[in-house]
Amino acid sequence: MISEKYRLEIRWGEVSYLKDGTVIFKNCYFTGPVLKEALKLNDKDHMSLDFGTQYITFVGNYFIADFNWEGVVYKEDVNRIYFDKAKLTTRYPDNIPTLSNRDYLVLDTSAHDTSKIVVDVERVLEKKKRFQQIRTINAPLSYKTYLLKEDGSLYNFKGQ
Repeated sequence: MISEKYRLEIRWGEVSYLKDGTVIFKNCYFTGPVLKEALKLNDKDHMSLDFGTQYITFVGNYFIADFNWEGVVYKEDVNRIYFDKAKLTTRYPDNIPTLSNRDYLVLDTSAHDTSKIVVDVERVLEKKKRFQQIRTINAPLSYKTYLLKEDGSLYNFKGQ
């Protein structure tokens, strides 16, 4: 399913919901093998989570959620990055099932391999020497995401 090298997990101690469907995580953290090579996170940032691979979907972007965090705390001795605040929002809150405190998310971060990005930028520079300025596009990162139960089994969205 996901190469172990690119596996990132989002885990939490407690989950609650706001009236608008926003999911609030307490004691939330990243963990996984990819953290060994990850760059430092911004103190306040977000990424897009694409749950579409776990559904049979006919509508693009229908199962995209936005994971937001504030306050990054590194715990390198246990290979974790904790967040002071973390939440999950989506335009379609009914698409995300009710999460338990023991569920967790697994992200495939292979599309965000920075070594590939640098090589692509170098190729563009070689081809476009006449350009003196490189513009950075600030688009949120989007990762294929899977919801797993405490026992590691994939959550079954059928009937949701």
